[in-house]
Amino acid sequence: MAVKIKWPKPGTPIMDWQTLSHREIGFKNEEYFKKYVPVFFNDGPGADLPTLNMEVKARDINTTSALSIGTMTRKNIINQFYDQSVIKEKLQIIAIHWHNQVTWQGGELFDCTRSHIQEILRQDYEFIRNALAKGFDDVYLVSKSILHIEQPKDLKNSYKFRISEHNLNKLRVICASGKMFDRFFE
Repeated sequence: MAVKIKWPKPGTPIMDWQTLSHREIGFKNEEYFKKYVPVFFNDGPGADLPTLNMEVKARDINTTSALSIGTMTRKNIINQFYDQSVIKEKLQIIAIHWHNQVTWQGGELFDCTRSHIQEILRQDYEFIRNALAKGFDDVYLVSKSILHIEQPKDLKNSYKFRISEHNLNKLRVICASGKMFDRFFE
């Protein structure tokens, strides 16, 4: 799938004279995508740009914290296989808009649509789902490859699906090698 995004030039101000919080930068990122990617922007559950199967993220170039993908209730995780989950919707194409809190620094697409990548993500999700179904009741669980979950302090019955900085780099390599993998194994 060929997706073209018109990223702002590196150094383009996010907003005049003001340093924004991460949440405010996320809103500016949404405004940018709403302006330059002329498709429906979903503010509810599921992918941000459902017609493109794309999740949109703003990320500080200096961060080492995990990338949040989405939140689900414990009950929904247990009752929904990966293929029925909003997490699968969000893990097709991930568009990351890099910034330094003052200016945009560029953009990057993670194309996770290839079957071998989806299988890795499916196995991770199912590992988490099965652990929760068997009674796992801690605040943090790491899967076998890319995903992990964290329980937010303010949402005791929900978990955030996240990707650590290390695993984001691993996903970058897996996505970049996807075309070569397809030639050999599909």
